[in-house]
Amino acid sequence: MSRLQELIERMEKLKGEKEASISVHDYQNTEDQDIADYVDDSVGLNRRAILKGDYRITVFLTVDFMTETAAILDQGREVLIPSIGARYPNTKLNTIEKIYIALMDEKYMVRVPEDIAFKARRTLERC
Repeated sequence: MSRLQELIERMEKLKGEKEASISVHDYQNTEDQDIADYVDDSVGLNRRAILKGDYRITVFLTVDFMTETAAILDQGREVLIPSIGARYPNTKLNTIEKIYIALMDEKYMVRVPEDIAFKARRTLERC
């Protein structure tokens, strides 16, 4: 078994243990998309964040501001990003190993101040 395949298997097990889901932007590497539970564009990822699923943690592979948006919309769940400061074109620097470490350590949790999150959700409810 290759190192990559072993890491993917360990990540699948870890996702189950931590009740996690991996959402990936459709411009990410094919390798990242292959391990994703959900792949879509920006609008689709935001819609997914609003939907309630049976997971506690979302690992988001996209630019940092999209992850912050997900943290606002995905109330009650932890939102993690594998690479701090992920901006175009640096989002392709995400690797399966970074994703695994972010999930294992629940590292790089995205936090949005509650007053800002409240105002953003209230604005969205008016739409």
